[in-house]
Amino acid sequence: MISKKITCDNCQADLTYTNNYMEWYLTLGTAAKEKKANVSYLMNIEPILRQQKQFCGFECLKQWIENHD
Repeated sequence: MISKKITCDNCQADLTYTNNYMEWYLTLGTAAKEKKANVSYLMNIEPILRQQKQFCGFECLKQWIENHD
């Protein structure tokens, strides 16, 4: 059995799951895409994400964004 400890980054609820059945949660992260032209843009990501964030659902994500503006 595989298990992974996950907590909501807003309310700290336990989102831990096992591979016995499917569950869902939201993950927020950043990724770099290869540019398609010779144009560069200055990007500013707010709030700053140093690692992926996990949330119970949309309401927790919304609250976390409002508290990190």
